[in-house]
Amino acid sequence: MSAPPPYATDQPPQQGYPPPQQGYPAQPAAAYPPQQQPGYPPQQQAAYPPQQQGYAEQPPPVQQQTINTTVVTTQPQVVSQPHFGAYPVVVTLANGQQVQTRLSYRSGVMTWLVCAGIFLVLCFFTGFLGVIGIVAFCIDDLKDVYHLDPAGNVVGVYKRI
Repeated sequence: MSAPPPYATDQPPQQGYPPPQQGYPAQPAAAYPPQQQPGYPPQQQAAYPPQQQGYAEQPPPVQQQTINTTVVTTQPQVVSQPHFGAYPVVVTLANGQQVQTRLSYRSGVMTWLVCAGIFLVLCFFTGFLGVIGIVAFCIDDLKDVYHLDPAGNVVGVYKRI
């Protein structure tokens, strides 16, 4: 495959073709004047003041109000330190109010040890019933006891181990 012959500009024009022109022809300044479309009002120029060169229009300053809110939460301090066990106790808070604690149970070291013990024993003897060890997480007497005041704050903890 050979390359096409080079383009020669000094060749005479071929018959049937107009002579080649140099550059683009100049466009007439206003070939078609803008026409008014029927049914629409005539367009008007906006009456904006001219802007200075290099400066953008600045928006008016906005006054902002800032409101600072400080929220202070204090955890009630227990004045009397009773022995926290597996049952609710009456405590005296720092404001002099005596309240009875609510109990909340959470898994602790004792729960995990019993679960692991059941798993190992049942796997050794049966070979497949070790998953029954999760029953330890359903027994409240194996869990740690958290004592809460009426607002839900922890005032004491009883850990089984």
